[in-house]
Amino acid sequence: MSSQSFSHIVTALLITLAVGLLSPTFIQAQAQQELKKTYTPEEKDNLKAIHTILLGGKVTTWLDYEYPIYDPVSNLKGRLEEVGFHIVFDPEEPHDAILFLEYTETPSGTFRALEQGTAVTFNTTVYHPKVGIIASNHFEAEPSEVPIGGLYWDTIGNLEGDPLFFFQAQILKAWLTNQTDAGTVLMKMVRRPYTDTNFEQPYEQPGPAFVRRVARINAIRAIGALEDPQAQKTLWELTKVATPEERSVAVQVLGSIGNASFVPKLSLLAERDLDLNVQNAAQEAIRNIETGQ
Repeated sequence: MSSQSFSHIVTALLITLAVGLLSPTFIQAQAQQELKKTYTPEEKDNLKAIHTILLGGKVTTWLDYEYPIYDPVSNLKGRLEEVGFHIVFDPEEPHDAILFLEYTETPSGTFRALEQGTAVTFNTTVYHPKVGIIASNHFEAEPSEVPIGGLYWDTIGNLEGDPLFFFQAQILKAWLTNQTDAGTVLMKMVRRPYTDTNFEQPYEQPGPAFVRRVARINAIRAIGALEDPQAQKTLWELTKVATPEERSVAVQVLGSIGNASFVPKLSLLAERDLDLNVQNAAQEAIRNIETGQ
């Protein structure tokens, strides 16, 4: 048995132990509560004090393995630890909050005849004993119409490429600290300079740099859908300081917003930018605005 397989089995046993002692029925019942939009000063203090999180839940796969090839527990644990949380699996250990996850792999409808055509659902619920449900997320992924690489890892890449999934730890941390919304967190994330070495962690497999690049690109697109002046300001900032690929996407998104006042700035990019792709994106954005597309 490989060390990786052994660690998967140990993790599965730990998370099963946590499930048994947590009483999933209780957790699921709590999840039916409506998420609170506002908190009392005491509740805000309780949220800010969350440092140790008990991680428990259920992980299932339709494939002929004892544990999924992709390790959702270690992945989530690593992301949470990256932003400063301490993660425990034993309910007997002191903890401030509970994160209950449900990860399920099922045959993909698109590639049902192929063994590795897999669809994924990933649900998380964060619960505090005095505050109640703090956060609840639902993610889905399946293979692309034209998969990149193997079907299984294409699905995982699509899951990881969802910016709300990729940056979920940062989003949770910001919400606990001062109830910052996810859109604001995404704007902060894409403002950070991109480097291939950022987020190079062993729990991200395969291709962490590629997945991070895709998540950032998708975050830029998501920001464009926000009806927030700060979102447009962020997009204009990205046209100047991001990577050429991210700058091109930011320009495309500005074109899709369709604001005619953007044309003068876009014209400057189309004429003077040093990157040909950015120039072309600016020209296309101008045409989209002028034609109302």
